Amino acid sequence: MLAKQTQALCLRYLQQLDKMLLKIKTELQKSSNQSEHTILAAKLADDMFALHVQVRITCNFALRGCCRLAGREVIYFDNQDVSFAGLQQQISQTVAYIKALEFAEPLLSKPALGELKQGEPILHDTAGQNTVSLPQSKFIQQYILPNMFFHLTLFYAIARSRGIHLSKGDFDGYHFYPEGFSF
Repeated sequence: MLAKQTQALCLRYLQQLDKMLLKIKTELQKSSNQSEHTILAAKLADDMFALHVQVRITCNFALRGCCRLAGREVIYFDNQDVSFAGLQQQISQTVAYIKALEFAEPLLSKPALGELKQGEPILHDTAGQNTVSLPQSKFIQQYILPNMFFHLTLFYAIARSRGIHLSKGDFDGYHFYPEGFSF
């Protein structure tokens, strides 16, 4: 249950990321006030990752979670192409790989959020200079998904800070607001 839900959630938001990236590309083609290089290199602060890195990290957290739940070695589709095409290729390869993952067994059968099921595997990862070792449900719910959404949100925030017209609906695919509406 956890594996299939995680897979579906990751796929949904990777597809939203791809749509937002396409919207940025389309908007830049219509205006001449910034280049592809400028927007992809944009940061919220000097000591933070650029927009293109936020895309890559979002993809990689989805893979880190889904691969581990499927009992597979974690694979990444990073490439050296810092362009819309290179990022869209990484998203596409990530989505295709996650879609193709098969999960050998039902990993959890509806425990309370964060509750450890007896015999649940402990999953490991690195978080900066720290090693994270958590039961798989906590690993996904408290580490993988929050980090994936953190980097996805930073992608959105960087784009918005550079004047790109994205909305909450672009982020989640559900909300709709009339043109010109803002909070």
